[in-house]
This record gives sequence, structure tokens and C-alpha cells, in this order.
Amino acid sequence: MYRCRHRGSSCAQPRRSALGLQKAALLGLGLIAMASQAAIEGRFLGGRPPYGYQLVDADPHPNPGKAATGQRLHKLGPDATAAPIVVRIFQEYADGFGLKRIASGLKADGVPSPAAHDPGRNPYRANGHGKWARRRSGQ
Repeated sequence: MYRCRHRGSSCAQPRRSALGLQKAALLGLGLIAMASQAAIEGRFLGGRPPYGYQLVDADPHPNPGKAATGQRLHKLGPDATAAPIVVRIFQEYADGFGLKRIASGLKADGVPSPAAHDPGRNPYRANGHGKWARRRSGQ
């Protein structure tokens, strides 16, 4: 092994670091490819569905072992209650309304916020205090 001229330092560290970065980059590319393929196939990988959508049953799981235990694939489908609100938000934004005006209009019309829409997934907001956020940039 090559000996460094500097006391107390290891010259092997930069090589290990470079290999680690390369490995992380390849892993990241693999994850992106997997997520892209799942999206092309219409599969939902998990997590909370976006506001305006809900999980719907798709097909039996492609893995035979998981299919044998009854696991099924899920995909995103429109949420009948929230989808019209999402359409309204996009339409008002396209019409030139600002975010504050859209949020104020939703609040004035008594539209529940995304947190109040599904209190089962938001127990900390189940007391009705969910609000349409008007955040400043940088928060």
C-alpha cells in the first residue's frame, strides 16, 4: 500500500469515497428507473396518494408468492369528493388568480382543506383546524 507523506492521514480514504459516490449514483439511477417503469405500468409504489386521488385495486401482484397470499397492486384513481376541488384550483390558477385568492375562495365556500378532507390519515388535525395554507416562499 502507498504510504502518505502526511502524518495521520490515509490516502485510501479518497478512493473509497469516490467509489462510494459512484455506487450511490448507480443506486439512484436504478431507483429512478424502477419508479419510472412503475409509473409507465400504472402502478402506485406507496405512500400517501396526492390530494384529489385515492388508491384503487388494480391487478393481482405480479410476484407469484405475494399473489398467493392475496396481495394486490394498487393504482391511483380520482377521489369523487376532492377531484372537483383540484379541477377548480387549476382552473382558477389558469384564469390568473393568485394562491392567496384561491385559498380565500376555498375557505369562504367552506371547502375542507386536504388535512380535514381525510381526518383518518390526519389525526392531529381531526379537530377541524385544517386550513388552506397560504405559505410564504422559503417556509
